[in-house]
Amino acid sequence: MNDESQNALLKSLEEPYPNSYIIMITNRPKCLLNTIYSRCQVINIPPLKISDLNEWLMNNGVSDVNGTDFPSFISPLKILMDLENNQHQNFKEFIKIISDFISSTSDTNITIKNIIFLDIDLIMKINYLIEFLKIILKSRLLSEELSGVYKVFNTSTFNNLKISNLMNELNSLRYDYFKVPHINETHVLNYYLSELKNSIKI
Repeated sequence: MNDESQNALLKSLEEPYPNSYIIMITNRPKCLLNTIYSRCQVINIPPLKISDLNEWLMNNGVSDVNGTDFPSFISPLKILMDLENNQHQNFKEFIKIISDFISSTSDTNITIKNIIFLDIDLIMKINYLIEFLKIILKSRLLSEELSGVYKVFNTSTFNNLKISNLMNELNSLRYDYFKVPHINETHVLNYYLSELKNSIKI
């Protein structure tokens, strides 16, 4: 919802009909106006543990992928939808593209072309990039070994605060996108790829 639609909802939240409930679901609570947020009872639903997600996938007949192939914010039903639409490799491909770029296997122009070629919108690309940064930062803070497509980052060097600030910047960009959805994707990718290259060394 943009600010205008949130303000339109505000009247209903302030004066709801008797015996009625409004349930709003978001994975971007910071995009809500304070006037909306302050009138809600917030219930945080944590993501499933990887082991529980994998068990759920197996029970639903999915054995060729597992929870680590997807970002933590993707719901189990969205995973099934991505499998049906043949989009279940997008996240892994995105991480591979970023890894190749940071390790200088591909240059900026090729990396931008490869990212734009993915069949996902800019918001999802931003979400993927935030997820990637969260994963490598968490592994550093908790001294956990990374595996799979992330393994190359076990020996990487970066400043924790700089990565955290970059994540905050991306969160702000995501919020701004909903106010001004005509952001130039190539310019955005060019800027953040440059920031990644300067921040993470392999």
